Amino acid sequence: MEGINSIGGLVGHNFGNIILSYAQVEGKGVRGVGGLVGWNGDSYIKASYTHGKVAGGTLVGSLTGYHGA
Repeated sequence: MEGINSIGGLVGHNFGNIILSYAQVEGKGVRGVGGLVGWNGDSYIKASYTHGKVAGGTLVGSLTGYHGA
């Protein structure tokens, strides 16, 4: 996966709950890059994981790039 903003192995922008999910990723972006979710709004992620590599400029994480709870 590759892009600019809100890049995720499962979803780019999330405002719902994610349960029992997995993503195998290799990707890069500029802002909001996550292995599972690029930009996670006011929601939760439960019993989920990722495997792989993500890279970017700001707001980069192995599970979420940004989590706004």
